[in-house]
Amino acid sequence: MMVKKEFLWLIWNCNIMREVKKSKIEKITDTDLKNLHQELGINSDVNSLKNVSFPKSFLNGIKNNELFKNCGKLSDTDVSLNAVQLQRIVNEEEECKLSSSDVCPFNGYHFAVDRDKETNFLVFYYRICKKLETQVLYRENQKNFLYNSYALLKQFPSLKNENIQTSISKNNFLKEFMDIYRNDLNYGIYTYGVQGVGKTHFFKLVCNKIITEKKKQRTAALISMVDLVETLKNSFSDKNNPKYEKIIQAINRADFLFFDDLGAEFATDWFYSNIFLNILDNRLSTNKATFFNSNLNFKEYEEKILKSCKNKDPHIAKRIIVRIKRLVNNKVIEMKDKKFSSL
Repeated sequence: MMVKKEFLWLIWNCNIMREVKKSKIEKITDTDLKNLHQELGINSDVNSLKNVSFPKSFLNGIKNNELFKNCGKLSDTDVSLNAVQLQRIVNEEEECKLSSSDVCPFNGYHFAVDRDKETNFLVFYYRICKKLETQVLYRENQKNFLYNSYALLKQFPSLKNENIQTSISKNNFLKEFMDIYRNDLNYGIYTYGVQGVGKTHFFKLVCNKIITEKKKQRTAALISMVDLVETLKNSFSDKNNPKYEKIIQAINRADFLFFDDLGAEFATDWFYSNIFLNILDNRLSTNKATFFNSNLNFKEYEEKILKSCKNKDPHIAKRIIVRIKRLVNNKVIEMKDKKFSSL
């Protein structure tokens, strides 16, 4: 039986794509090329398909499917002779989209088709799934994310997707942040406002901007104050727990450090004088940008620290506030949820 050129093209393309698969992902099962014919459901006796009559609705459905727009105009003959493969492409795409999992059900590669410009044949191959692309990009970005108190949230919001129709105070925050980021300034911003106004959300936005920017290659750490204090407490009972050391290393190394929910922590005077004060001093001495958000303004946060310290050392609270003000260069934004129509 004479082997068709289309099939030779198919074997060549699949071979190449599988080499890509092996280099990108480990432990992906690979079907032997001798079984490729059976795996892809190809009927080598193409002439036998010429006598098969497909419903017009099926032919039109395939011809008008956006998945095949790169093939140019498909003819009824194109669809009839490649019905099994084309339908497989549709099925895999739909199954992957309908899957609630972040992991592609086809090991990260979908069956796909293109038209060879020289022979005009339809060429079938494997293409990388968007879910896998997202996972690879996520893993690459995480190299710049030294610590994330919200690690369970895989996909952070993006500035590109953010609705510009937001509050004036939030836009002021974004403008101030972009000025600091683009000009490599060594200070941050203190943001405060009522609970639920979106302070943490905006910290996630700017963290995502930092870790996904390829040109600057800056590192970031997003630290929940509650997480920091609780991890410190747990480290006393579990000396082998590496989490606290990881947080401290991230705090010291991060180009951009974000303290989330300042004032929500339940801490003692020992934490403020021996841990937090030292952290702030280290950030000042290394000239690294440090950001804070809180439900409390400076005065309220100072009172909160005094209360936590039970007035043992009234100077601790004042020293902390002074250092925070220096770290943010006195840039304070009260975040409100009031909407506006235009800037």
